[in-house]
Amino acid sequence: MNINFLRGIGFMGAVIAAPFATATAQVYDAPAGEVIAAEVTQTVSTVVASTVAAGVGGAVASVAAGGIGVTPTTTSQGPVTRYFEGGNRGRSAGARDKKTGVWILGSYSDIENDNVNTSFDGDIVNVVGGIDYRFTNRIIAGVALSFEQTELDTTFNIGTFDIDGIGLMPYAAFILNDKISADVSLGYTELDIETTRTSGGAIVTGSYEGDRFTAGANLNYNNAVNKWLIGASVGFLYIKEEHDAFTESNGTAVGETNISIGQGRVSARVGYNFGKVQPYIGVRLENEFWAPSDSIINGTLVENDTSGVVVTGGLDFTLSDAVSGGFALSSHQDRDNLDLYTISGRIRVAF
Repeated sequence: MNINFLRGIGFMGAVIAAPFATATAQVYDAPAGEVIAAEVTQTVSTVVASTVAAGVGGAVASVAAGGIGVTPTTTSQGPVTRYFEGGNRGRSAGARDKKTGVWILGSYSDIENDNVNTSFDGDIVNVVGGIDYRFTNRIIAGVALSFEQTELDTTFNIGTFDIDGIGLMPYAAFILNDKISADVSLGYTELDIETTRTSGGAIVTGSYEGDRFTAGANLNYNNAVNKWLIGASVGFLYIKEEHDAFTESNGTAVGETNISIGQGRVSARVGYNFGKVQPYIGVRLENEFWAPSDSIINGTLVENDTSGVVVTGGLDFTLSDAVSGGFALSSHQDRDNLDLYTISGRIRVAF
């Protein structure tokens, strides 16, 4: 076959494929702050708030168990890993004299949004530490300090969207009886945000600051039936995030962004007590009855998915009256265009 003919075919194929390759590489030229602020805030901030609250809730549950022997809890804004008693009553009796606890929780999340107009993927890292004190057998209070780092590749504009945050969260729990408890928490996080995008073949950069405020309240039920450990919770999570206006390196002005989210949560969990270890599975239903509105992006309606399901499996362990912890793996389901998986581990020492 004539070599020139083959070269001609290849050249024609390249010409035909070029616009499609370009479209795949960059959907349109726009700052990430304007395009995906709502998407990122709704997804990332709820994950971060839930992760922080998981550590807070685990701490509250442990102190409560040491104080009056309550059964496993699902306190705070996220699902709680817990140091179950069940047949291991000796641990609870020994822990009764320990009023103070320190704890640390670390988590890693892999996230991907495949909506072509807001597409991004990357990871979220959280480290949370806290200290709490049991004032009475029915009142526990403490404070948590959190660090978060989110690094995203924004496919639609061949760029990046990175967030660093340091937060403070005071929290308290109230033990109503041996099966029912309530908890509340408030949080503030200071955010530093950096973005890049590709415009006319050049890299455009931007940096700005933001603030996040969170509040949560929950009512929890927990019970032990023989060695089976059953928990349920109903609660509310509020998030308000504000991003400052900024100017990109090419002079493009980007306005400030204010986003508010109100989310209702209902969760259930079942575990089994093997003594030193307690495996469990749980499910949480989420619905944002207060969320950012649908938006027109790149001439296309991007609808805001306001409900989802989080499935969690994990293992709690108790090393002694003073040392306990656990591991968990969770997956967010039933959210349009979103894949999100989180793995976490925590340790707590009481004294």
